[in-house]
Amino acid sequence: MRSLILAMMLSAGPALASDLSCTFTQECMEGESCAETNYAFAVEGMNDKGRAVTGVTDSETMRGNLVETDGQQHIVFVGKGALHMLSISEGNETRYTVHMGGPMAITYLGSCEMGDG
Repeated sequence: MRSLILAMMLSAGPALASDLSCTFTQECMEGESCAETNYAFAVEGMNDKGRAVTGVTDSETMRGNLVETDGQQHIVFVGKGALHMLSISEGNETRYTVHMGGPMAITYLGSCEMGDG
């Protein structure tokens, strides 16, 4: 079902643009144990080709591009000093990873749901 929803998103024109609301319950800092969290991330504005999107976090708004590989959708965003990647599997398992200088990474585990565009 999730693949069908994402396929509909990818084929949507501007009038049918949809948003994703993602929520994360686990936060994993590189080199540390995971901890519970309540973090949200939104993906807005699928364009007529379904590839360019906007990612909205508490701290910034970023432009990104969607790539689909082996049944997973990945959206890569370039933020202020970090590379952000949102990956959604066919089973709706979602990972949001922020790659920062250092190197250092934070990974959030959760899911995304289709919202109204």
